[in-house]
Amino acid sequence: MKLRLVLVMAALSAIFLALPAGAQQKGAKAPKSDVPPGVIPVQPEGSLIDASGSIIVVTDDSVLPPLPETPKQQPKYEIPDAVTGQPEIPAVTDDEARKAEEARKAEEARKAEEARQAEEARKAEELRKAEEARKAEELRKAEELRKAEEARKAEEAKKAEEARKAEEAKKAEEARKAEEAAKDKTEADKLAEKEAKEAEEARKAEEARKAEEAERRKAEKAEAAEQRKAEREEAARQREAERAEAERLREEARMAERERSGPTAVAGLSTNLLFDALTALNFGVEVPIGNRWGVHAGYTFPFWTFADETQAFKISALDLGARLYLHPWKYRDFDIYRGWFFTASVATGKFDVALGEIDRKGTGMIGALGGGYTWPVGDWWRLDVSGSMGAMICKFSDGEVSRLPDPAVFKVTMTYFFHYNKKANGKGSDL
Repeated sequence: MKLRLVLVMAALSAIFLALPAGAQQKGAKAPKSDVPPGVIPVQPEGSLIDASGSIIVVTDDSVLPPLPETPKQQPKYEIPDAVTGQPEIPAVTDDEARKAEEARKAEEARKAEEARQAEEARKAEELRKAEEARKAEELRKAEELRKAEEARKAEEAKKAEEARKAEEAKKAEEARKAEEAAKDKTEADKLAEKEAKEAEEARKAEEARKAEEAERRKAEKAEAAEQRKAEREEAARQREAERAEAERLREEARMAERERSGPTAVAGLSTNLLFDALTALNFGVEVPIGNRWGVHAGYTFPFWTFADETQAFKISALDLGARLYLHPWKYRDFDIYRGWFFTASVATGKFDVALGEIDRKGTGMIGALGGGYTWPVGDWWRLDVSGSMGAMICKFSDGEVSRLPDPAVFKVTMTYFFHYNKKANGKGSDL
């Protein structure tokens, strides 16, 4: 209601403010004339003209009338009010009229904007109230649905309870009838039941006797089978023992034959391939002892000089050692020296090594422990790789004595075993 009153008052104010402007436009309307505005036509001599705000045009044949005296102050124009017909406000200049018109239009625009905002506020309020009414209606409908659902569930629960009670009553009636039928059972039925029970017990006893008899026969068969299996195993053991005995006899015969006429390793000639690659010429002799041990002796003898003896590589060294093989060999033939072994060695000698201004001469002694592995290459060739660690004592030509660790003894050795074949009569041999 307030919004409507505001809109009516704004419309009346706009109409009221528009009336003076219309009256001014009507009062200021001049009669039509062929003379351009602002130009005063030629007047008869002695006439008075009002030259305020006008332009006087002078021609050759015109006579300007005398100008009347004009007051110093600007003339004032009054525009009658459009409603009362009475003068309302003094006339203003064009600039002031334009500013007043702009102010009026601005005021009208402001009031129109306020009216628009008031209308939008009214519409927003109406929308808000409509939304609240819609939500209230939805809540009411939801509440009605909830109550209807609760009433439906209560009705269903009531029906289910009634059905349950009816089912319980039916079961109770059936149980009562069954109890009465059980009480009405005759003595003949009881006797028949007793006889059936006795017959069932007799049947079970017969089945148990038959099962026991079958179990006894099964046990007898199993015992017989076990006895036959034991006999077969005993026969197999006897055959295995006879076969082993025959194999042993054959092995003994073969050993005896190999001992009588088989090949026998005497000694091996070896060289360290790594030293040979470094031009350190060497050779060694290895002799097997028993079925696990072997002793060896080696000699290294590079004796080279280069570039007018400014570079020299001269060594004369003798080493002695022994080996213990983990897996013994049966015969001293081509199954000798195979697999893993431990070694111990000592070496002594003198040296002269020069390289430019460096020249070291002296004697030394080395002791080392190590191990390795030997591969057979054919029947009488062996390739072994070994390494050892120890200590070295050097006495140089200038009297200095040094004790140094010697972890770098590494050998890749190729060995050939000389052997001979025994004759059946013990006479003669071939290498």
